[in-house]
Amino acid sequence: MEIIQQRANAIKLLGRTLDAARAAGKFSIAAISGGSKSNAIAREAQGDPHGDALVLAKIKAIVDRLSRDLSDEFSSVGSRATLVAASPARCTGSLTAHPRRGSSTS
Repeated sequence: MEIIQQRANAIKLLGRTLDAARAAGKFSIAAISGGSKSNAIAREAQGDPHGDALVLAKIKAIVDRLSRDLSDEFSSVGSRATLVAASPARCTGSLTAHPRRGSSTS
């Protein structure tokens, strides 16, 4: 990725997401991963929050809201940022940030 293109950094997006998720209540972070290349902007990052079902449901709602906000934020530079939250019913929790190149067409 070219830095001049102002592409989103997935690790920073995940950090923003986890910071916003603090409003959901008490949870812990079991794992964070992403940015496998030392000379490139991270395209994907994952976090694994653990907490009770109510907190994870609130985190999912926060992720859904942030995904819309980030899509708007990065559409002006021709990038698309996507946040995905796994269903709290399916697992303890998983957040994934995927900044993508290209236009933000739906």
